[in-house]
Amino acid sequence: MIATGSSKGLSRHFGSSVASGFSPALLGGWELELPNLWTGAGFTATVIVWLGIGTLAILITTGALTLGKSVREYRADRRREETKRRIRPAIRRRSSQDDPDWEAWVTELSGFERRVAADLVLDDLRILEGRQKDRLQALAAALDLDRNARAALESGGHFDRLRALDVLTRIEAAVDSDQVRDQIDDRRSEREAAAQLLAQQSDARATEIGLELLLQGQPMTVYGLDGLHALIGDDPAPVLTFMAERTVSSERLRSQALLVLAEAGVPRGDPPMDAVLEALENQDPLIRERACRVLGSYGWHPEVREALEGAAGSTAIERLDQLVTDPVPAVRTAAYWMLDEWGDETARRVLAESAARETDDHARVQIARALQRQRPQSIAELKAEGTFSPADRSWADIRHVIATQPDPLR
Repeated sequence: MIATGSSKGLSRHFGSSVASGFSPALLGGWELELPNLWTGAGFTATVIVWLGIGTLAILITTGALTLGKSVREYRADRRREETKRRIRPAIRRRSSQDDPDWEAWVTELSGFERRVAADLVLDDLRILEGRQKDRLQALAAALDLDRNARAALESGGHFDRLRALDVLTRIEAAVDSDQVRDQIDDRRSEREAAAQLLAQQSDARATEIGLELLLQGQPMTVYGLDGLHALIGDDPAPVLTFMAERTVSSERLRSQALLVLAEAGVPRGDPPMDAVLEALENQDPLIRERACRVLGSYGWHPEVREALEGAAGSTAIERLDQLVTDPVPAVRTAAYWMLDEWGDETARRVLAESAARETDDHARVQIARALQRQRPQSIAELKAEGTFSPADRSWADIRHVIATQPDPLR
């Protein structure tokens, strides 16, 4: 707005002290009334402009930093790959020699080359066996992988400890099991990595601590299931003993342990089967199903069968009837598989009787497969012998599905 007269316009917007510095003479007798930038629409526009400038500056800075990081990483990757192409043939040549003299070779490497060599050694230790593996472990010792990993495990952060546990596992280092347990925290990833390391130790204490790390706390990941397999090895007795004497912290962990036990070998000695037998009464049908799978693997063993017959005051016949009449088809199917593994007269009788009442297709297939292996006689032979019972008629009805249905448990 253009106004004449006094300096009221400037005084109103900038204060009297500012307005007094302007003379009407300087403005040719006119005073300029300037807009107020700090109130109303002017202030909002100013804020928006500066926010836009700030956002643009942040975007430009972020883009520049990202581009710079990408360039640095590209150069580092290219340098690493070039170094690998030089180092790998040298490692392989020396590995084929009777005396590789790793100590002398390592002293010739730069720090970066040593790190690359360490990565190559750890990768190869995953797959190599025999004399080549022994020589690479000697190279790992020359590179101080053992000492550096132990230091990181003792004083490093979470990811340092995970890396250290992995390195110690790959180089098959001998460790103090109690010390390893004290050096890790309670995160599932560290517990599982430590269990993998302890599975390589040959003492019973390592197995006990490894089972404690895996079967307590949060449910296992696939890595933890693999660690439990490694801890079991060819003797699942320690797991059966642990589950019978210690508390498994969740039903999910109990189910996972049964899954691994079902795939394990036959235990040495006479381990307690209480935890598996109690699982037959569990409210979770998956746990009941997996318990049947475990008992199918061990049912031929006289002590296991005797334990089953005495479970919870039930006879074997009563317990088997309970399993083959379970309301969940998957549990019944697993029970039929268990009876197929047993292969005795009791198992054949229960299977034949179940054939007369079973309605689930997958379960009927399992019965058919079991009876086919255990009762190979043809229906005509059974009729001629006068032993063609109503159960056999049901068996005849379902026999045709064998050729068209997949095995439900294999």
